[in-house]
Amino acid sequence: MHYRLAMSDIVHTFTPNDNSLSERVRAYKRTQDDFNSINASMDHVDDKEWTDSLGEKEEVNRAYEIIQNSMKMAFDSIEISELTEAKDQGLMTDIEVNDFIQTKRREEMRERRASRQNSESTSHSQKQ
Repeated sequence: MHYRLAMSDIVHTFTPNDNSLSERVRAYKRTQDDFNSINASMDHVDDKEWTDSLGEKEEVNRAYEIIQNSMKMAFDSIEISELTEAKDQGLMTDIEVNDFIQTKRREEMRERRASRQNSESTSHSQKQ
């Protein structure tokens, strides 16, 4: 499976230069770094002393949404079956591969739950 930019109307920072595995992994790692940074920023979003450095709460929240979109694109771009090749080529370490798998599966489960809740709330509201 090859990655296609299907989310062109969604703001994101995931920008591989081409469809090669090495580019997708490089872009994933950069996006992961951005994700780690925004998570650290979220810890201080309500602290007025950090506003000058981080920006207003709404700006930080918007950045968080963008990074979440980017992470979804990054995870969608790399199949679990490609991770052995990425490791063999030295693109990812064992720890990075394991973290990728755990996080991707966690996100897939979260998406399924959200989808199920949306369909349940839709069917519930239609019955009323």
